[in-house]
Amino acid sequence: MSNSVIKIKKGSVEIKFPKDELMKVEPTHDGVVFQLKGGLQVYYAEPYMQNQAKQIISHSVNKVEGIVTVDLLNPNSPVSVELLPN
Repeated sequence: MSNSVIKIKKGSVEIKFPKDELMKVEPTHDGVVFQLKGGLQVYYAEPYMQNQAKQIISHSVNKVEGIVTVDLLNPNSPVSVELLPN
């Protein structure tokens, strides 16, 4: 079991869940979708979101271990990672 955590932030709203609950993150034509176990989805629709930001989010969240924070208001650096000690 991993101690990795995903945080999705937009302004004062923050959603936090264990990475073990995440099935996948995928870019969509108008944003990005986080698919969780049990059929729960977090869908962020932003028609003008840059494709590069979508790709950074999906690749980072799917492959990085640690505390991964997705800041949806920061298109230039949408993902930050805090590595966990071994």
